[in-house]
Amino acid sequence: VMGVAGLAGSHHITTKAILRQNGLDPEKDAVFKVLNVGARIPALLSGSMDAGLLDYNEAFLAKKRGFKILLNAADDYFILSQAIGANLKKMREEPEQVKRFLKANVEGIKFMRENRQTTIDILMRWIKLEREAAEAIYQLSINNFTRDGTIEESVLKPVIDQQLAESKIKEVPLSQVADFSPLHQVLKEGR
Repeated sequence: VMGVAGLAGSHHITTKAILRQNGLDPEKDAVFKVLNVGARIPALLSGSMDAGLLDYNEAFLAKKRGFKILLNAADDYFILSQAIGANLKKMREEPEQVKRFLKANVEGIKFMRENRQTTIDILMRWIKLEREAAEAIYQLSINNFTRDGTIEESVLKPVIDQQLAESKIKEVPLSQVADFSPLHQVLKEGR
């Protein structure tokens, strides 16, 4: 039994991709059980869940309880959970606000990558974490953030295609799902 946050979302799709890449057929070799954050550790402890994709704090807590982290999905799989979305109306009518937001986001990513200790201190203060937890969460999560907010089409397209297939939606051109032109403008202006 694999614990997932929900069905047909990025959490579930990533779990299925991991199983496939390791020689398992997710449709035949796994049963998926929807478990929210806070329910997955007790499910592991009780044996009602055999494995699952955990959030960073859960992974830290599971490890402290003696469970092994088999892999960090952020190291090997693109997870579409860190995406920023804006509707077309907002992008058309307030492009400068969109660009300011993107610029702040890029600066935040850069800051996190270049200032490990300060980022850990911020996690401790804002989220009220102990140092050990903040350090573990930082280490587990940092690879989930691209260096500049961009995603290569060759990485994004298979993820989108898989999500569309899982949702039984016909193919949609990538240009209707993602528009990186405002981000590219921000990056160009920042040079």
